[in-house]
Amino acid sequence: MFVYERFLIAASTLYLAGKVKDDPLKIRDIINVAHNTLHRGNGPLEIGDEYWNMRDAIVQAELLIMRVLKFEVSITHPHKFMLHYLKSMEGWLGRDQWNAAPIARTAAAFLQDFHHDPSILDYAPQHVAIACISLALQCYGVRLPLIEDNDDEAWYSVFVKDLQKDRHWEIMEKVMEVYNKEPETS
Repeated sequence: MFVYERFLIAASTLYLAGKVKDDPLKIRDIINVAHNTLHRGNGPLEIGDEYWNMRDAIVQAELLIMRVLKFEVSITHPHKFMLHYLKSMEGWLGRDQWNAAPIARTAAAFLQDFHHDPSILDYAPQHVAIACISLALQCYGVRLPLIEDNDDEAWYSVFVKDLQKDRHWEIMEKVMEVYNKEPETS
C-alpha cells in the first residue's frame, strides 16, 4: 500500500475540482497556497527545482485521483435525492412524528460516513439515499403510515421503482460496514 502526502493530494484535488467546475485555478496559485500552508510565514515559492518538483507531483497526483475515480468526475450526488425524499417524508409523517426523531440528521450522517468507503461509487445515488434513510428509520423504529408490510411493495417504491430488496439490503450492509472498519493511522 502506498502512502501519499496528504497536502499533495489536497492540492491536486483542489486543482482538479477547479477544472471539473469550469473554474480552473492556476497551478501556480495552488502551489503557493500548499507551500504557504506547509511553511507558514514564507513568501511565494520561487520558480526553481522545488517549484517544478511540486508542480510535477501535483500533475501526477491528479492523474492518480482520476484513475481512482474511474475518470467519473461529473457525478450525480445522492444528497439532492435524499433532500427530496426527506421533504416528501416529512409531509407523509406529519410534523409531530417527524420532529420526534432526528431522521434527516441521522440519514445525512450515514450518507456522509458512507463517503469514506469507495463502494459508494458502485451504487446509483437514488439507491444510496434510500438506503441511508432506511437505516435512519430503523434506528428510531419509525414506521411510515399507510404502508403495509408485504413482499410486493416496499415503502421506497414510491420514490424509486428499480431498487430491488436484495440490492437495498446490500447497500445498507455496506453503509454499516463503514462503522466496523479500523481507523487508518498515519
